[in-house]
Amino acid sequence: MQYRLQKVFLEVHYKSGLGRTVTSMHIYSVYGEAKDSNNLQKIIVIKEGFSWPAFCFSIFWIMYSAHWLVSCGVLFSFILTVIFLKTDVIEMISSYLWFSIFLGIFANDMQRWFLEKKDFQLLDLIFCKNKDSALIKFLSRKQILVNY
Repeated sequence: MQYRLQKVFLEVHYKSGLGRTVTSMHIYSVYGEAKDSNNLQKIIVIKEGFSWPAFCFSIFWIMYSAHWLVSCGVLFSFILTVIFLKTDVIEMISSYLWFSIFLGIFANDMQRWFLEKKDFQLLDLIFCKNKDSALIKFLSRKQILVNY
């Protein structure tokens, strides 16, 4: 078991100087909303690590993720900053950039927190190339029924 973990670690961090491309593996958390252990109603797969969509499209990403309270708070804080502090353009851009970096770092953690508040359970952690293959690997590993 320890050898397999070392092999995965070397696969992720190995860069070939001979022009070979090595696909990197990512860690995915699989959450499920279950009525019982064999019948999942909804499965959500979340990638661990930095969220580039949340960084690039921060306010739109929050609205798309349906975190309405957070998005209203962010919009309200930006409006208050512009009105009351009389900030110039450079200060607004720098504060928005810092907010985007913060959101990119903690976006996936925020999604997990909201899922746990909605009584989703962590079902598995999976090493895979992308989100779809992580879901397929989870379903084949657990052999459970999913209702859509």
